[in-house]
Amino acid sequence: MSPTTRVSTEAQVVLTRALSEAWEDLNRSHFEGAMRPPGIEIRELTRQLGRWERTARQICLSEALLLDHSWGVVLEVLKHEMVHQYVHEILGR
Repeated sequence: MSPTTRVSTEAQVVLTRALSEAWEDLNRSHFEGAMRPPGIEIRELTRQLGRWERTARQICLSEALLLDHSWGVVLEVLKHEMVHQYVHEILGR
């Protein structure tokens, strides 16, 4: 674990897997399975809870989001970032 990271490598693996599974479920239930899975990464973001990185095709979620908020809040942020992905990849905007 680096000095700036509060989530162990093992915990990141487990959380990333759970987030990927949640992404799959949400893609089916909210977006009719229209999108391809992106990379999902947990990072130390200081100004955002999450972000869609279009060039990397990656959803980044804040480490603080995962540590300081409920899973329900985490899923709402994930859905928000998925909307950005949908607008970019499916609507082309």
